Amino acid sequence: MDFNSDLVIAQRKGKQSKRPLQMGKEIKRIISELFQKSKVKDYVLFDRNILITHVDVNSDSSVATVYFYDFLSMGIDNNEKQKELLSAMKRCVPFFRKILSKELNIKVIPQLFFKIETQFDRIEEVEQWFKDI
Repeated sequence: MDFNSDLVIAQRKGKQSKRPLQMGKEIKRIISELFQKSKVKDYVLFDRNILITHVDVNSDSSVATVYFYDFLSMGIDNNEKQKELLSAMKRCVPFFRKILSKELNIKVIPQLFFKIETQFDRIEEVEQWFKDI
């Protein structure tokens, strides 16, 4: 599904207007590129396979929630590891905001919050369930 169809569906459901959706896509692209090009220098995040799955921006574009997944800890149910990843992402917020301020053509950069994507883990659970049948 492409961006335009996502936008039409979201507008029909009354979820988000066009601007927050576009900003979320741009934030996702920029932060993803930082990880792909190994520009994130935090010792916990350096050389990890971090995937930015999506970014939710609130209606006034003041807050962006970035959902990410770490493929190196895939399938590991370790709360300490998750806390370590979240705190590393929080440490990088000033760096991310600095880059976003250079890349995005807006006056105010949204506050960034990070959450670990759990949908991939659930897919593994469902696949295992089907294998057991």
